Amino acid sequence: MTAKEKPMAREYPNDAMTAKVRRALKSGRKMKRDADGWLVDAKTGELIGPDPAIERSLTKPQLEKAVVRRGRPPKPDRKQTTTLRLPPDVLQYFRSFGPGWQSQISEILANHVKKAGRR
Repeated sequence: MTAKEKPMAREYPNDAMTAKVRRALKSGRKMKRDADGWLVDAKTGELIGPDPAIERSLTKPQLEKAVVRRGRPPKPDRKQTTTLRLPPDVLQYFRSFGPGWQSQISEILANHVKKAGRR
């Protein structure tokens, strides 16, 4: 690293990695960059840290954009979870339909609401 290429350590509050890089730069150790641009001791191969000339701390808006939500995006009209107490004979009737009996109840209730809304 020549004098022209010597990076200046940026000020990051309470950042131990930046302090380590700053100490390494002041010590005059020979350093090289790895494929990711991180500083590595040329003699030992020890990882020193990110090059402060290319690494920057992220701003709050950038951090908010970086949040990754997993899974399928939520539907705007998604169903809500509720508890419904039904008489045993009604429950037995719908369970006799097999898999999807909860959807059957939902469809019947939705149809009833549509009909009741027309009155």
